Amino acid sequence: MGQIADSLREKCSAVICQNDEIAFLLLRALQARGCMVPQEMSVLCFEESYYSEAGRVPLSVLASLDGRIGTVAAEKLLRMIGRSPESSVRLNWRLVEKGSVSYLG
Repeated sequence: MGQIADSLREKCSAVICQNDEIAFLLLRALQARGCMVPQEMSVLCFEESYYSEAGRVPLSVLASLDGRIGTVAAEKLLRMIGRSPESSVRLNWRLVEKGSVSYLG
């Protein structure tokens, strides 16, 4: 995770992670390298579990409003395995701001 953190610091000022466990590990790697979150790098993730509150900086999350993400993903995957055509699906999310995101402009 350290090499990823180094690369991200060179290329961007914000990152969105697949889930809060990955975001938590990235946040720790960034902090270990002296990066101040959110002052220098914003970290946001999808879904919310224990990890969003486990660190010194609570993680801001995009939380699913209806909890369907796993069901929708599994249904789409099964149809794709069966060679059925698939298209994008729009899901509703809410931003839960906790402390890992700031405006850096």
